[in-house]
Amino acid sequence: ELHSEGYGNPEEELERQFRYDALHRAIDELTPRQREVMRYSLQDLSPKEISDISGEAVGVIKLRKHRALKSLREKLLPVLQ
Repeated sequence: ELHSEGYGNPEEELERQFRYDALHRAIDELTPRQREVMRYSLQDLSPKEISDISGEAVGVIKLRKHRALKSLREKLLPVLQ
């Protein structure tokens, strides 16, 4: 029987850990440049700010982020359902 007690529930904690591990595995499978863009995006940097840091065009940054998100969605959707 499952209980909705939050972090004290072993089943919920196991599920959280499984999702966390799946996310990190999916991120590790991104290309190095996609990981870099995602890391900066998660720090709330705009594509322009990432472009300034990396020296690459804003369009390249946006495309890389789009592809990274698509890849993460494809890898994680089956896991998270």
